[in-house]
Amino acid sequence: MKISSKLTYKKRGAFFLGLMMILFMDHSASAFRVEPMSAELATTGPEAKGEIRIDNPHDHPITVELVTEYRDFDSDGKEIRTPAEDDFLIFPPQTLVQPGKTQLVRYQYIGDPNIVATKAYVINVRQLPIDLKPDEKSGMKFLYNFGLARYVIPQGAVATTTAENIHVTPQGHLEFVLKNTGNGHLPLMRKALRLTGKTPDRTIEFEGDAMTKQLPVAMLLPGHTLNVRLAKLPAGWTAGEVQAIHVVTPKPKPLKP
Repeated sequence: MKISSKLTYKKRGAFFLGLMMILFMDHSASAFRVEPMSAELATTGPEAKGEIRIDNPHDHPITVELVTEYRDFDSDGKEIRTPAEDDFLIFPPQTLVQPGKTQLVRYQYIGDPNIVATKAYVINVRQLPIDLKPDEKSGMKFLYNFGLARYVIPQGAVATTTAENIHVTPQGHLEFVLKNTGNGHLPLMRKALRLTGKTPDRTIEFEGDAMTKQLPVAMLLPGHTLNVRLAKLPAGWTAGEVQAIHVVTPKPKPLKP
């Protein structure tokens, strides 16, 4: 069974941290491996460079190409991508990985060294439909596309967040607008949401899956806003009780004996 390959960048964006596109079906196939999936870079110098490791576990060679895109989000978390090949030097940009072997690809940020806020990119590692071992039964194959997150960070960049327009809907959802007024990016999956009530000691925190599953995106870029809706008020809290919302670092969990 053939699956349509007419997938836009916007549709693929939702799957950027893993398998993003399946073009052909073959139940015996498995993906090649790519790492690291995410990295932070400086604007210049040795820290503006990195390597991508591509492992081919198959018994046949695979060919991949690497293409860079600039990554942005709107206030509802919808991803927007635009070409950014002039901002990165990648060598080799296309490579053949032999069976059971590993290929290292080097990259370097060569864009504006004077950026004042963190910029987000995706380096796409796309399998090409060549040099594939034919399937005698169906002639169908998986083609994979991995999106590797890369953040170029100016020196001293920090994220500063505020929550505004806090309200409860008639259906009981807690809604607010989260803003990043700083010049650094904020990885929300590493943070917690702290709700504060009418007294300072009245607080509750959401972290891990309890938080990230309710957010439209797991990253808040500099100068961006994010419309957030929590599924429901915390147990024991009433409408109008939430006075402030802050993004905080979760408390360390106690070690198990």
